[in-house]
Amino acid sequence: MFQKILCPVDFSACSLNAFFFACEIAEKNQSKFVHLVTVQDGAKLRGIYNHSVFKLLSEGKFDQALSAFARDGLSRIGTSVEIKTEVIQTDRKVSTTLIEKVEKEGFDLVCMGTEGVNKLKKHVLGSTTKNVLEKVSCHLLAVPLQASFHGIEKIAFGVDIMYFPKNAFQEIYELSEKLGARLHLFDVNIANNPLLEEQLDEVKQELAHFSNLDFTLIDAMEVVDGIIKFSKTYHPDIIVVLSKNYSYLDRLFERSYTEKLILHTDVPVLAIKYKI
Repeated sequence: MFQKILCPVDFSACSLNAFFFACEIAEKNQSKFVHLVTVQDGAKLRGIYNHSVFKLLSEGKFDQALSAFARDGLSRIGTSVEIKTEVIQTDRKVSTTLIEKVEKEGFDLVCMGTEGVNKLKKHVLGSTTKNVLEKVSCHLLAVPLQASFHGIEKIAFGVDIMYFPKNAFQEIYELSEKLGARLHLFDVNIANNPLLEEQLDEVKQELAHFSNLDFTLIDAMEVVDGIIKFSKTYHPDIIVVLSKNYSYLDRLFERSYTEKLILHTDVPVLAIKYKI
């Protein structure tokens, strides 16, 4: 599913987290490589996770800094995934540069870190991730700073049970098989709709021949609250949602929903760009 993976790096602990997940996905999917890219636009250095990397960056040694970042990340998780590195120096917006690269070179997954709120709690950081998500045609994994990497053993897939996406399910199930993870389908029952229980039973029967599969309905007042409730109860390693041409879950990626989800969960969110 994911053969060409792009992982943008700003040398923060957040981007290191995203790199861990990118490597795990690449290794289990037998991907060709993980492409690390840093876009240097002259902005002031901040939030660098490592003093030696900060020193290299302050001296303008961006290639060496990116190579050191890759070596450190690989050594921490003990993997031997092939890594390609690239430094782009530009005066354009980081998100614009990344979007053009993704579309031109045909990446099928972008793994990016997203940080949450700043100290004043007035602005949500990670606008680059949001802009890339909105514009690229490939899938995107948004990894929050608080995410704790310990492999990928449980994947949660948020669906609308009333309009169950069979083809998308098959694709996500195959991904979970490659990752060696258990797949958990869930829906948020906002209106306490009894029909959802009946539809869920039908879906369970239809998918009875699949192994390593769980099903849950979560009662909540709105979608993101339900996802957060599910996450705290079942502790998935990744939450998968459909982000295009699927109106029910499209709402997750409106600004307010995205910010709330990022601020209140420590679970990476994989946005699948899937056409129903």
